[in-house]
Amino acid sequence: MLLIWSSRQYWQPIQRISNNLNTLAQGTVTQPLPLQQDEFVEIVAASNQLGQNIANASHFATAIGQGQLQTQYQPSSQADTLGNALLLMRERLMLVAEEDRKRNWTTEGLAKFADILRAHYTDFAAFNDAIIQNLVRYVKANQGALFILNDDNISQKYLELTACYAYERKKYISKQIGIGEGLVGQCFLEQDTILMTDIPTDYVRITSGLGQATPTCLILVPLKMDKNVIGILELAAFQKFESYQIAFIEKVAENIASSIASTKIAVQTQKLLKTSQQQSEEMKAQEEELRQNMEELQATQDEMFRQSRYMEDLINAIDEVLFTVNTDLKIDIFNQYTKHFFQNLGVNIEKGSDVIDCFPAENKNEYRQYYTRCFLGEKYEMAQSIFGNNYQVQYNPILNKNGQVISAVVLAKNVTEIVKAKANAEKLYVESQEQNAMMKAQEEAMLDTFNDLQKAQDEATEQAKYLNSVLNALNDGIFVIDPNLQLKRFNQLASDFFMGLGLTLTNGMSIFDCFPPEVHDSYRQLYVRAFEGEAFQQKEEGFDSTFLVQYNPIFGRNKKVEYVVIMTKDITQMAALERQTQELLQDVQQKNEEMLAQEEELRQNMEELHATQEEMHRQVHYTNSIVNVIDEVIYAIDKDFKVQVYNQYTEIFLAQRRKSIEKGMNILSVFSSDVVEEQKRYYERCFAGEKFQVEKQAFGLSYLTQYNPVFDEQDNVVSVVVLAKVNSHVELENTAQKLA
Repeated sequence: MLLIWSSRQYWQPIQRISNNLNTLAQGTVTQPLPLQQDEFVEIVAASNQLGQNIANASHFATAIGQGQLQTQYQPSSQADTLGNALLLMRERLMLVAEEDRKRNWTTEGLAKFADILRAHYTDFAAFNDAIIQNLVRYVKANQGALFILNDDNISQKYLELTACYAYERKKYISKQIGIGEGLVGQCFLEQDTILMTDIPTDYVRITSGLGQATPTCLILVPLKMDKNVIGILELAAFQKFESYQIAFIEKVAENIASSIASTKIAVQTQKLLKTSQQQSEEMKAQEEELRQNMEELQATQDEMFRQSRYMEDLINAIDEVLFTVNTDLKIDIFNQYTKHFFQNLGVNIEKGSDVIDCFPAENKNEYRQYYTRCFLGEKYEMAQSIFGNNYQVQYNPILNKNGQVISAVVLAKNVTEIVKAKANAEKLYVESQEQNAMMKAQEEAMLDTFNDLQKAQDEATEQAKYLNSVLNALNDGIFVIDPNLQLKRFNQLASDFFMGLGLTLTNGMSIFDCFPPEVHDSYRQLYVRAFEGEAFQQKEEGFDSTFLVQYNPIFGRNKKVEYVVIMTKDITQMAALERQTQELLQDVQQKNEEMLAQEEELRQNMEELHATQEEMHRQVHYTNSIVNVIDEVIYAIDKDFKVQVYNQYTEIFLAQRRKSIEKGMNILSVFSSDVVEEQKRYYERCFAGEKFQVEKQAFGLSYLTQYNPVFDEQDNVVSVVVLAKVNSHVELENTAQKLA
């Protein structure tokens, strides 16, 4: 019994320790064994410590597996192989995580700036501002500036500051930097990145509300496109830029250079289109304006021709001697009556005939003096005896716009009958002396009445004048391939594109499955270049479209290319736009040449029309001056009885009788109601083509009225010219009868 009890007391602790160690050996952490003060106490303590160490290592490994790389762990001793291995694993995982963070930071940055560059593709100013602002913020710099090459003048190229962020105003007072001038100009010449950590205090200072300080690091990166530098990117910061940040900035600079080139093309294209449209609109406006001017000039010319025709008919309708003489004493204009008058005297006159030769030799000096007086500006009237008849001759000077006398109008009225009647009237004069006193008194009374009426008329005229006085959001296809040329990643746009072609993209498939076999070799050469570390871009044709493809190598920790990112931008429209721009420029140039030819032709036509218009103006002015010196009623009407033209005497004659006349009014309104129908019949007879004269009473006087039809080129009557003159012979006989 004692032996059995002793055996149990010895083997039971050993069994517990053995079970605990077996459990620990299987990887299961158990509760610590209670410590008893026996010969196994050290073994139990060691077993419990082993379990605790395994538990701590398990918890640490679990935390590391969950990404909690900052979890603290203390090995049990310097010889703790497992603990030290776990710490080494954590350090390596932290390095891998840091590399992943940097790689993800770079990838996200490239995607972010691809989106920014695309969003401001057509607005160059907003494009520059967005680039520098977002880049300074993303790399946690403090200041930034963007310089673009201005090569508008090939002989004077310079770098122009197009956008800046947080620079003080006095840093870049001048927005132009010469090639090779300063760090910016030197970076342009060297075509390589400049990184400075020892910056002169007078180069640049970072300014804030708390003061100023010199930055710690300055980087200048050239913007290169096909080995040509088109600008410089400058960033300044208080902290040093890491190597991955520098690589990212250089990669973004390549994308910026590509986008700037594309944006410049787009902006230039829009400018050319706008200029072309503006020139087209201006040419259309000029054509319309010239067409309207031509129509107005043609209408003016037609109107002046019509008026000239009217005036010519008016002059020919006058049955009195009427002609004009220029300062060289040559006859310019004469009516038919004058021609017949001189023919009856044996003298044939033509335009340009010497007026002095029309008269007898003994009277030539006398007539020369008459014309001299008129050319000096004198208007006068005199009685003359010509070839046995008595004439009342008027000499009227015609002035040009400058007030200079250019010719004289001669109007000769045959007053032979009037002279005879006057002689008879003189015989009766003696007999009428007794009646003169009575008539004089009546005349004075009538004069007073007339003066009162005249005053009332003037007041009415003045009153009338007084009364009349407004990444899947990217629009670029993205592919990532490994060194085996297998797809590792692609975006939705790329997937949708090939889905539309009947091909489903999957990770791990060969990139060559996306293209036909005949282009595999050419694409393989491009991929080899990219995996050798070269970043480049080029235009490619395929799938009935034009693409701008950019190949970007991604380097791993061993500085070898692990992946290649392929970015494709569909520039089919931009390429077509470039072609359209060239075609448009050629078309605009051709149209400009055609317009120049049309403008020259129109200019010549305008000059000819202007000359014709000036001549017509001169003739109309000339003819108006002739008609206005005739002291007889002359007017012309159309088929609607509307007044077309009239002379000054007609206006004065009607005004004295409280009547008025103006262009466009109905001539029948001048006559009293009892004679309107009769007068209308006279006009209708004349419009029927009849030329006649009528003696009639009007306004208390006897008139001899001539009605003359005016024909157009088709011999249609278009107007009627009326010439009304007082029948002096009848009036003198009536006066004589009254005196008798």
